[in-house]
Amino acid sequence: MKIGFTGPFGDANFGDYAMLVNNIYDIGIKNLKIFTYNEELLELLNKDYLKSFNIDECIVDIDYNYELRYGDKYSVEYDETVEIPLEIISRCKNIEKVREMVEEIDVLIVNGGGYLNHIWNAKHRKKRLYSILVPIIIANELNKKIIFAGNTYGPFDESEKLYFSFFNSLKNVEYYSRDDVYSISWLKQLGIDKEVKLIPDDLYFVNNQLVNNDYTNYSNYIILELYASMSEIETNIEEIRRFVKNIRDCYGYNTLLLPLDKYYGGEYQSDYIKSKIPEILYVEFEDTKYRKIEHINNLVANAKFVVCQRYHMFVFSMANKTPAIHILKDVCGDKRYYYTKTFGLLSQVFKNQNIIEKFFMTTNIVKTLELLSVDFNNIVEYQQSMFQDKMSKNESHMKETRQDLIERLKE
Repeated sequence: MKIGFTGPFGDANFGDYAMLVNNIYDIGIKNLKIFTYNEELLELLNKDYLKSFNIDECIVDIDYNYELRYGDKYSVEYDETVEIPLEIISRCKNIEKVREMVEEIDVLIVNGGGYLNHIWNAKHRKKRLYSILVPIIIANELNKKIIFAGNTYGPFDESEKLYFSFFNSLKNVEYYSRDDVYSISWLKQLGIDKEVKLIPDDLYFVNNQLVNNDYTNYSNYIILELYASMSEIETNIEEIRRFVKNIRDCYGYNTLLLPLDKYYGGEYQSDYIKSKIPEILYVEFEDTKYRKIEHINNLVANAKFVVCQRYHMFVFSMANKTPAIHILKDVCGDKRYYYTKTFGLLSQVFKNQNIIEKFFMTTNIVKTLELLSVDFNNIVEYQQSMFQDKMSKNESHMKETRQDLIERLKE
């Protein structure tokens, strides 16, 4: 059995590359083809995690140029051109190399994530989106089995025509989703009437090889992970300072800054917070290019509470039964994208339980910090009671659906 992977793991986004590694470990097949757009990151993953695997990599080179200038303010631009699959693969500059590698695999796994949506059709992401789609389109032409793992689908919004053309062209395909909140309905809006099977996020059950219980230099702490815009962080720095002081003075916990991604993905925000609140603890990146999966998992598992904006920080929290609140960010102008992921996770973990959403999800940084400052113990007690109720039974079912997918990939 030869397996190929395509997905957004070239972004150095913690959740995306961690899901890839976790899936590779769980499947256990040694001969792999990986289609990506970031050779440097894949080389790092090979060195740190994938030495025992026989991996052929293929950089999917797309002819599309646009540069987003990061800063305090920028606007997301969209390319309104609707391209059919034939036009998409015509943009691939090394199409024969990609085709040659696809011909050698038995199944193509479209790795879990949240990238099949309108925001990934924005000009600054379109090149990466197409590099993910090209191997799928070629696999479809060659009648290879295509399996979408634990994905979130949508919102498609103004990109609906692009995705309609893409999804409706696929034949030998199976769909899995990590939520049944909006994803399945959004696929149906595109005319997809195939069964979509519900499974946990690809990173909810961390492979034992990625668990390291020895990594921690901290004790008695809560985690704070923010990647809001720099202007929002700067505007609310006094509220953050007040929160750090209240958590220490009223509840006895230190606050640990733990950004998951570099640059504006959380590192710069945390650098600024640390410069203004020197007493706060901070796990810096130092010389590393990315976060180690086992280190983040260990820090979350040993935390007393987690306040986060990254979805996979929240996934790790729930999986480790660490109380947490996820502050939902805007994507495509609203919070549907993060809501469907986060409530989709909660709906599986706490199936048949009454979920008080505001004790797990919020929509505003300042209001969240104010809520925790005055109601911290009640929120912790509530979540701990939820963990103790029906969670173990629900997790058993989730693990079964995860294992069913893994076995399906090996067939």
